[in-house]
Amino acid sequence: MIKNFNNEEMLQLWCARRGILPLFSADAEDATGLRLSMEAEIEAWYCELMQSAPVELLPVENLTIGSTLKRLAPDITEIRWPERGVRPVSLLFTTSQEPIETFHSPESDIARLQRYPLTRAGAEMPVAIALPGRVRVYGALPAGAQIEELLMVARPDDGSYSLDQSLLKL
Repeated sequence: MIKNFNNEEMLQLWCARRGILPLFSADAEDATGLRLSMEAEIEAWYCELMQSAPVELLPVENLTIGSTLKRLAPDITEIRWPERGVRPVSLLFTTSQEPIETFHSPESDIARLQRYPLTRAGAEMPVAIALPGRVRVYGALPAGAQIEELLMVARPDDGSYSLDQSLLKL
């Protein structure tokens, strides 16, 4: 079950996980340094989780509002999403029957094929390449196509940590 943890709750869980007594109420300089170090560790760990953990264990939101669609060429469309978006899960266009649910790495063989018009995907089977802050879709979309739904793993907008509790055992 996905649960939200504020910064203090996550810090306490992190301390328990590491076997460290919570010394953060002390005024000591080393306690402040330790707290900052632990917060940095938590942030790095959470960023990695958001990129790599199974989608079912992470917060997924519809980020259609705030996303933009731009045609770069007749057969290339780019979608930019809000800053909270981490990775796409599903993308549906108003002119499509089925959502795109596979997002390739820019280093993949499929992505390399999209560089050349002769090997580029067609409208009947578009290819999506996930890039930082955006996804590029190869394959001609009909005129007037818009984003109907963009489901993404997304960071909570209040700065909390949202995840399935089973991930705390990693």
